[in-house]
Amino acid sequence: MANVIIVESQDDAAFLRAIIEHINESNHLTITIVEFYILDGIERENYRSLEQRLKRLNNTLLKDDIQKIGIVLDLDEQTRQERLAVVSQCIQRVFREAARIDDTQKLFQL
Repeated sequence: MANVIIVESQDDAAFLRAIIEHINESNHLTITIVEFYILDGIERENYRSLEQRLKRLNNTLLKDDIQKIGIVLDLDEQTRQERLAVVSQCIQRVFREAARIDDTQKLFQL
């Protein structure tokens, strides 16, 4: 079983690795992230890199036994709702059966 996280940069991946390591050391809970996928930034008008990464993941979900995909992006100059709307559109383009995502604090099953 694999869990992956999509992030914008190497710095974001390093930061999240440190948080996960701290949680794993201080709790009885173990968070297992097999791989971080790095987008090398994401432009406000161009979310192609996110959509392409989701397409590649969609093509290997069963083969790689990917159970969970997390997406962590900076807000930059956008509002939370603006960023979430575009991420939701990318997910819906790749995963046709996906519902519109309207909250960052929910898990969605595809």
